[in-house]
Amino acid sequence: MKISGTSIAGNKPITIGQGYNTIAWIPEKEGSWALPLRHERITSAESPISKTIW
Repeated sequence: MKISGTSIAGNKPITIGQGYNTIAWIPEKEGSWALPLRHERITSAESPISKTIW
């Protein structure tokens, strides 16, 4: 199966993607890094809000 993008203005392709939900800890207000605590894919049966609540 071949998946190709659809062009829009400016010739930027639109393709099928996957959504992810990430919860991270940022230790300092001025910090430059974050520690991911949980990183999960959002399935087609879920919404971003329901995944966050879970």
